[in-house]
Amino acid sequence: MVQQALPRQDSVVGLTTALTAAQGKFALPEPVAKAAQQVLAARVSLDGGQASGAVLKAAVLKSGVFQEALLAAGQGTQAAGDAKSALLGLRQSLGAWLGQQAPVAQVAGVAPPLRGLPPRARAGDVGTPNLPDDVLEAGRMLLERTEAALSRVRLHQNASLPDQNAARQDTQWSLDLPVVVAGQQHLLQMQIHKDPEGADERAEDRGWQIRFAINLSDDGEIGAQISLRGGSAGVLLWAERPETSAALSADVEALKEDLAAIGLRPGAVVIRTGAPATPARPAPSASGQHLDATR
Repeated sequence: MVQQALPRQDSVVGLTTALTAAQGKFALPEPVAKAAQQVLAARVSLDGGQASGAVLKAAVLKSGVFQEALLAAGQGTQAAGDAKSALLGLRQSLGAWLGQQAPVAQVAGVAPPLRGLPPRARAGDVGTPNLPDDVLEAGRMLLERTEAALSRVRLHQNASLPDQNAARQDTQWSLDLPVVVAGQQHLLQMQIHKDPEGADERAEDRGWQIRFAINLSDDGEIGAQISLRGGSAGVLLWAERPETSAALSADVEALKEDLAAIGLRPGAVVIRTGAPATPARPAPSASGQHLDATR
């Protein structure tokens, strides 16, 4: 699956921007239009204080990474409403409309998610689509981008699998969230990690860590690493542009107040300019092989 998905994967925002443009340009068949709305409904608005913890939690659970686990647990209804199921439904409706035609050639725009690599959101990861004037050609583009988004979800699922060779099993989830900021669609790349179990450690004492990255047209690439242990929260924020990191530094005290307001003890809050160093080699996959994420 990984070898098939790697050359085909691309950002789901490449699909959602194309769907938005197609709906404004063409009268799509009703089944395609309905399936498209299911995919677009997965976008999370980060404007106007709408991104509460409950909203983000629901988005993570519906990201598509947990689809098979939900089905195996007998939660078919919840699995049917997640992003992977929506993508599968869109692919089916597009295939029925186009007669299972081969998708158009695809050029991937984002590096694949690999276990052990920090999330990055480089400039140009998501661009405005240039839709063909012919509706069938546009449909084939939508089919290609749907296949690309499905491939990326599968790679996130692979990156979320535990390392079978590790002595202490940890929990790590890798996922993408399509978000809307100031009316523009962006990709929020996220990792959620829980410390491995220890024989002399209580479950409630194990720490959690969240890392994410996003690239905003006005502010450049921004990333964060948030650590939570025993009710204390530490935050590392970084920005590729000095003016953006300076703006973040100006709001440190407000961030500490917000953490305290939700019952967390503010720990260290660090603001840096420049992305963290990328490991020289990605972590080995379960098969012991390595993949070059820069190619």
